[in-house]
Amino acid sequence: MKIAVISPEPLGARMSGIGIRMLELARVLARRHEVRLGVMEADPGFNPGLPVFHYKKETVAEHVSDCAAVLVQGEPANYLLSQKFGGAVIVDLYDPFMVEALSYDAAAHRFAKASTDIQLQKGDYFLCAHEAQRHFYTGCFYAMGRLSPEAYQKDPELESLIGIVPFGVPGVPPALDGSTPLRSRLRLRPEAKLLFFGTFYDWYDTDLLQAVLEDMLRDTDVHFAAVAHLRSSTTPQKKYAAFRAWAEQKSVLGSQVHILDWIPYEERLAAYRDCTAGMNLYAPSLETSLSFRTRILDFLYAGLPVAAVRGGGLDRAFEGQPGLHLCAPDPADVTRVLRPLLDHPADAAERGRLSTAARERFSWEKTAAPLMAYLDRLPSRGTRKPHWWEKVLR
Repeated sequence: MKIAVISPEPLGARMSGIGIRMLELARVLARRHEVRLGVMEADPGFNPGLPVFHYKKETVAEHVSDCAAVLVQGEPANYLLSQKFGGAVIVDLYDPFMVEALSYDAAAHRFAKASTDIQLQKGDYFLCAHEAQRHFYTGCFYAMGRLSPEAYQKDPELESLIGIVPFGVPGVPPALDGSTPLRSRLRLRPEAKLLFFGTFYDWYDTDLLQAVLEDMLRDTDVHFAAVAHLRSSTTPQKKYAAFRAWAEQKSVLGSQVHILDWIPYEERLAAYRDCTAGMNLYAPSLETSLSFRTRILDFLYAGLPVAAVRGGGLDRAFEGQPGLHLCAPDPADVTRVLRPLLDHPADAAERGRLSTAARERFSWEKTAAPLMAYLDRLPSRGTRKPHWWEKVLR
C-alpha cells in the first residue's frame, strides 16, 4: 500500500518531537508498506532511509494523489483536508496544540482551535498519546456529531476512529561510546551533579523551578542545564525569558545554570547519559493532564532517572515505569525526590535496566500497532467509502 507521512517540522540533524515522531513512524510503516516522507525543509544531505519529497502546503494533495493513506500532523493537515484527496487522512493529535495555545494569546488560540476543528471534522482516523487524550478527543467527536447511535453500536470502543499511539523509542539499546560531551563542554569536576531540564515552554512552571534551584544550588557541586528552543522566533518564550533573567539576577547563569544550544538528534543520548538526573516541572492544568511529556521517555531510554510532577495523563501513560520519580508541584517535595537521585547516582547497570524497561514498553514498533492495524483494515484505493462529512454535507 502506498502511504505518505507528512512532517510539519523540518527534518535533519536538529529535530524536535513532532519531526522525530513523523520520521520514526514513517520508518515503522515502511516495514510493511511503500512509504515516502514529505518535508517542507530538510538539511542538505538528510537521508532518512526513505524516499523524500518536498511539498508546498497549497498543493500538498497533488504530491500524494496516488497514496491510499496519508499520515499528517499540524498545519499541513488543514491544507490536505481542504483540498481534493481521495485516500484516507490519518491525523496525528498526540500533541494537543490547541490546549497548549491557551498558554499563549487569543490569536494563537483561535488559529489552533480552528485548525483542530477542521481536523476533527474531516479526518478519517486519529492518533492520540494516552487514554486521557482519547477521552478528551472523544468528547470533541461527540460534540461534532461524529458519534451516531449506528456508528457507536458497530464500534463501541471507537477503535475504527481513534487509536492510542504514544511517542516511542528505538527498539535497540542506545549506542553510547562512553563520551562526556556536556561535562567536557561545561568543564565540570568529576563529582559535579548535573541536572538536565531540556527546553522551555510557556506551560512549564518556572516559578517552581526557581524555588527548587534556590535550594539545590546552595550545593556548589550541583549544576543545571537547559536548552534554548530550536524555533524561538515562532514559539512564545515568556517563561524562558523570565527564567534567564532570574538566573542572571542570582549570578548563577554560566556558573551553575547553563543554557545550551539545541542538541542534535544523534547526539542527545550521550548528552542525557552524561547527566545525573533529568527533571520536568509544570503546574496542574488541562495541558498537564493531556500532555505525554516526550522528553521524559527519551530520558528513560537513555537510562537517565527523572523527577517529574505527577498529574493526569502522565501518571497513567507511565504508570509503574522504572526510573520515573513523581512528586507534587511543591518545592519541598521536588527537592525531596531530587536529592537522593543526585546524591546516589544510578550506576551503569541501573541505567541499563531503565533503558531496557523503556524499550520493552515503548518501542516504536509496539506503540505504532494501532496505526498498523488500521491500515490493515483500510479498503483498497478504488473502493474507499465516502467520508462521513461528505454524506452529511451532500
